[in-house]
Amino acid sequence: MALRQRSSDDDRCSITPFRISADAYVVIRLILTRIMQIVATIWLASSAVFLMIHLSGDPTQGFLPPGVSPEIRDQMRDELGLNDPVWQQYASFISRGFIGDFGDSWRDGQPALNAVLARLPATLQLATAAILLATITGIAYALASQRRGWMHTALQILPSLGQAVPTFWLGAMLMMVFAVKLGWLPSSGNRSASALILPTLTLALQPASSIARLLSTSMDDVVAADFVRTARSKGLGSNAVTRRHIAPNALLPTIALVGLQASFLVGGAVVVESLFAWPGVGRLALQSAIARDLPVVHAFVVVTAIGVIGINLLVDLLQLAIDPRLRSLPQVGAVNV
Repeated sequence: MALRQRSSDDDRCSITPFRISADAYVVIRLILTRIMQIVATIWLASSAVFLMIHLSGDPTQGFLPPGVSPEIRDQMRDELGLNDPVWQQYASFISRGFIGDFGDSWRDGQPALNAVLARLPATLQLATAAILLATITGIAYALASQRRGWMHTALQILPSLGQAVPTFWLGAMLMMVFAVKLGWLPSSGNRSASALILPTLTLALQPASSIARLLSTSMDDVVAADFVRTARSKGLGSNAVTRRHIAPNALLPTIALVGLQASFLVGGAVVVESLFAWPGVGRLALQSAIARDLPVVHAFVVVTAIGVIGINLLVDLLQLAIDPRLRSLPQVGAVNV
């Protein structure tokens, strides 16, 4: 009886090891990988900004008026720490970037991070509108290109033409036609909803062409799969086969491309924002780079890097949710911790 009682007490006191499922392990590993990528990207991007700004000459030439006395210029360099040894400037620059302390703008004295965050909503508005338009247009175009015959061949050519059109040229042409000659739409600013149309069309053309081309190619590859032939042998029509079997299986690489294009639009809308005087972070970054305003450029690079990697993480998680095959691990069973 005593032995049985002791065995029962031991069973109650035993601790079951904490176990993580294989799916959770994949997600945790993915998140940790992205966090390490953020750290590496911030360091590399910050180093590039520091190097380019200092190799371009004296940063004070960007915001001090021409003809200022050498004494005033040297005093400003002392205040900004530009007379310190280069290695000391670099160490301070990198360490402050990791904690989000970018200092004040050298042009207007305002906090650099606040200046970037104040312009960020306008860029997100433009990038979101452009990526939605590009995704809808690209998917619709790819579905239409599945028609066989001469139309299929003709539709395959247009995405390549769309990718070849320079963004600045397209924006200038749209502005000249619809804003200057016809007067239908405003040519600059974001004071009305109609002001979003021209920059969105300009920014959406190249990603829409890329999405249409990739999805169309992926659908052509899926058409030859056995399950598609099986579906057709069961009497399903062409539209039903495309909608139920071809398109869902071809969407996975397209989702990755949409995430990549969204990342590019958030950080790469400099040309469009400058062309249409859109008050976003891209235009602010260009103006700050010209003025050699190192704190603002640094804040822009770090915020953009975090946003791009965050978007990539969301795309990876979405792909894991859609395709269970991506969650498979070489190890069998759960992982003990």
